[in-house]
Amino acid sequence: MVESGAIEGWLCASTVTTLHYLIRKSAGAKNAFESISALTSLFEIAPVNKTVLESVLSLAFKGFEDAVLHEAARYSNVDVIITRNTTDFKNSSIQVQLPGNLLPE
Repeated sequence: MVESGAIEGWLCASTVTTLHYLIRKSAGAKNAFESISALTSLFEIAPVNKTVLESVLSLAFKGFEDAVLHEAARYSNVDVIITRNTTDFKNSSIQVQLPGNLLPE
């Protein structure tokens, strides 16, 4: 849906670094850089900066990474967080949906 322009997609900056690490580990550095290049051509990137990290400290999230993602999304004015792990976002001030909910009917 991001590719077609139906929605604007965002990735958290920390997610991009994690993806690069995982892809490089399983498929090599060249594939990792090509994958990240493809992702950054499609998605906007929600920055992780001091403001985001400081705001995380006051949240009631179980996982630090989820709280960082939430705050990066909030500061980037993202409307919906898409995750397979919605229970970790029960304290979200942003709407949270499963990936399947975005599929066109």
